[in-house]
Amino acid sequence: MKSFEQLLLNKLVNEFGFYIKDVNQGDLKWIAKMKVDNGEIFVGVVSKENRDITLESEEGSFIKVIEGNYNGEELKSGEIYFSPDEKQVVASWNDKTPFIDILNSLYRRPTTSTLSYITMGIIAINIFVFIYSAFLSGSVMDIKSDVLYELGAKYTQAIQAGEYWRLITSAFLHGGLVHIAVNMYSLFYTGNQVNRIYGNRNFVIIYFLSAVGASGASMLTNSLSVGASGAIFGLLGGLLVFAYKERTRIGKDFLVNLVSIIAMNLIIGFMLPNIDMYGHIGGLLTGLVLGFILYKRK
Repeated sequence: MKSFEQLLLNKLVNEFGFYIKDVNQGDLKWIAKMKVDNGEIFVGVVSKENRDITLESEEGSFIKVIEGNYNGEELKSGEIYFSPDEKQVVASWNDKTPFIDILNSLYRRPTTSTLSYITMGIIAINIFVFIYSAFLSGSVMDIKSDVLYELGAKYTQAIQAGEYWRLITSAFLHGGLVHIAVNMYSLFYTGNQVNRIYGNRNFVIIYFLSAVGASGASMLTNSLSVGASGAIFGLLGGLLVFAYKERTRIGKDFLVNLVSIIAMNLIIGFMLPNIDMYGHIGGLLTGLVLGFILYKRK
């Protein structure tokens, strides 16, 4: 099970748009920060022994979440006691602060409200199409080429002959169980992030136009090509734009890590056989361009 600090960090970042800053002051390792109309809000988890800690050269409201049992101590402004035994807030300087509800929800059963229904819908369509193609092929490990072609795989000569729907349908087909498992795992995590950052409409634009861009670039080869990876690389391109534009607010670590992930996946793709690198690069470049066009700082 994730620790209390991990659960709180994930919730503040993923659901409420906070940014994380490393501080390393005593037992205060990080703070979550967010700009509001009248300044900034800072949230950090401290121990009872370190509850008097202050932030150096930071201006704004500091919410101190004290992980420990409350024994009737006088509460100062911004202090909230969270009991690790009861897994809920037991005391707060302000009984109307929304942070009480945030903290009390940490150990509840997660719901799908924080997930992108569009992402989950795209995943569901991919899985349904894969099951159907596996049924036609008589195998889940290796989908037959003629089945993929009939269902709309990317094939350059067919697209040039006017079958333009293959630019999209190919992104919903996969060559085997491992292929779809890897792609859907990547889509789940990347898609939900991009949806939170760009919103539903822009997410759809980035995903489907990146799929088209990937298929278009893949037309440089005559091979049969399928898979959602081109569209997923487009989502990574959108994330890269976000990380670059917000590097001063969220730090450069996210940007560096994202560049490393993209570079590693491209290198692996060049090393392995039967990987449509034209599609991956085409999707990535499309996502980058769309990211610069669509991203607006919140």
